[in-house]
Amino acid sequence: MKCEQKGSERPSVRATYCLHVLAQQYLAMESATQASLPADASSDAVRSGSVYSAAEIEAERFRAMAQMARAMGHSARNAMQSGHACLQILGFKLADRPDLIEMLDRVQTSQDRLLAIFNELNEYCATPQLQLEACQMSELMQSAVRLARDARPGNDVDIQISAIESRQTLRIDPKLMQRGLMRLLLDAMDAGASTIVARQIPSGAESVGNVSVEISDNRPRFGEIEAQKYFEPFAGRADNLGAAFAKRVVELHGCQMSVDGASQHGAKITFTLPRM
Repeated sequence: MKCEQKGSERPSVRATYCLHVLAQQYLAMESATQASLPADASSDAVRSGSVYSAAEIEAERFRAMAQMARAMGHSARNAMQSGHACLQILGFKLADRPDLIEMLDRVQTSQDRLLAIFNELNEYCATPQLQLEACQMSELMQSAVRLARDARPGNDVDIQISAIESRQTLRIDPKLMQRGLMRLLLDAMDAGASTIVARQIPSGAESVGNVSVEISDNRPRFGEIEAQKYFEPFAGRADNLGAAFAKRVVELHGCQMSVDGASQHGAKITFTLPRM
């Protein structure tokens, strides 16, 4: 895929044009995929006798999204790198203009965030081969908290880990699960939560062989309506993939994740993890 523009145009304009073209191509690809599916295909349930199962349809969606994310990143990377270099040079020329330097920093931050969205989308769409091994529950949670704090050094949110059995052993892909839980914590931090509590809860009859965990926070303006779309990619904040990624990681391990917004005073995410 190529985005052809005149060489005299600014890098930021070329990058925007590339994203526009690629977005249109993705919409066309998605429409063609939906048109090729049988009329009785459902993404909510597997219907006996259907040509495609729900899992196959979902897998095809992820493959299309991953292909599109790679294409977007490849097509826009050169334009974004050129724009980054131009901003650095401009910064040197505006060293004596602090009022403009501040605006320049904000432009650079926006470009960095755009690149991060590409990387997050690609990570979300990938289907990794799980490297399962034994991992202590307490170590998993502490590692996720450290990653979240490192990613948001200026955020002083109070993250509490309570009622986690020190010798509780899981069978998971530690690195992938750490990133999933980190993204879940970052989602709460970015949504304005000042307190996050992670704790182990009693497992129900439906969770035999698994460990149940609850992560609750006090983010503002979160209720049942927000909970219904919480795990949808880019739902709510336009650049959000954290909750959707965390849910996918948990499901790759054969477990489940849900959210409750009934309290109207924050989100309560409950999920299971496979016990060793």
